[in-house]
Amino acid sequence: MFYDHHRLTDAWEMLEINSQTLVSALYLLCTVEGVLGDNGMEWLYKEPDRLKFLNETLNNLSEELDRLGLKVSMETATNLKPPDEPPDYTDLTTYGKLLSHDLKNLRQIIKIELGTQKLYRLEPDETEFYKQAEHMFDDNVLTKFPEARFDLGQAAKCMAFERYTACVFHLVRPMESAVRMIGKQMGVTVEKNQEEGYLHWGVITNNINQKLKTLKESDNSNYEKWLRLHGMLECVRVAWRNEVMHPGPKYTGEEAREVFEAVKTFLKHLAEKL
Repeated sequence: MFYDHHRLTDAWEMLEINSQTLVSALYLLCTVEGVLGDNGMEWLYKEPDRLKFLNETLNNLSEELDRLGLKVSMETATNLKPPDEPPDYTDLTTYGKLLSHDLKNLRQIIKIELGTQKLYRLEPDETEFYKQAEHMFDDNVLTKFPEARFDLGQAAKCMAFERYTACVFHLVRPMESAVRMIGKQMGVTVEKNQEEGYLHWGVITNNINQKLKTLKESDNSNYEKWLRLHGMLECVRVAWRNEVMHPGPKYTGEEAREVFEAVKTFLKHLAEKL
C-alpha cells in the first residue's frame, strides 16, 4: 500500500493508465508536429491558446508516461514544453522546425520504451470489478464488517484480473468472520480458548445447527430470524469452503463469480439482520 496525502492507494492503481488520454495526446502531438514543421513557431505564438493547448497536451502525456514507468519519455516530454515568450536567440521558423523534430523523436522514444513493457487491458465488465472494488458490496456490509473491507476489495480486483482462485481465497476471511459473528450472536461456542483461537467453520456451523434445534422448540421468532441466514450460509459453505483451503482445487471464472455473488448476497442479508 502507498500513501498519497489523501488516501491509501493500492499497488494495482499505480499501474492504471488512461489509454484515451495517452492515445489522444500522441495524436495531437503528431498534428502539432506537422503544423510546426510547415509553419514554424509563428503559428504557435500567434494565438496564446495554441501554446496553452500544446503545454497541456504535453502535461497530460507526461502524466500517463510516468504511470507507465517510461521515465526517459516522460522527462523528454516535460522538457519539450516551449517557453511562454518566443526565444530571441533564434528565428521562429528554425525553432519551429527543431521543435517539430524533437516531437518526432519523442514518439520514437515512447515506441522504444513501450517495447520493453507488456500492457494488458480489461474488458468492460472486468473494469467494473476493478474500479468499484470494495464498493461492489453494499455500504451497510462495509459498515458492519470494516475488517473485511480489504479482502472484499482484493477479491473484486482478482476477479477483474482473472485471478479466480485468488478471488475465492480472499472471500474466505470475510465469511469466516461472518460465521463467528453469527455464532456469537446466537450464543454458541466459536473458539476453543484464548490460546488456541477460533474453532473451524464447520464446527461452529454444527454448533449453530444445534442451537437452531433448540430455538425451534422454544423461541419461534428467533428461530425464523436465523433460519434463512443459516440456509444461505450452508449454500456458500458447501459450494467452496471445505475445498478452498486445500492445494488442489482451481476455480474458473464462472465458479468464482458464483461464489462472489453468493458471498455478496449473504453478507448483505447478514448486515441487515445485525
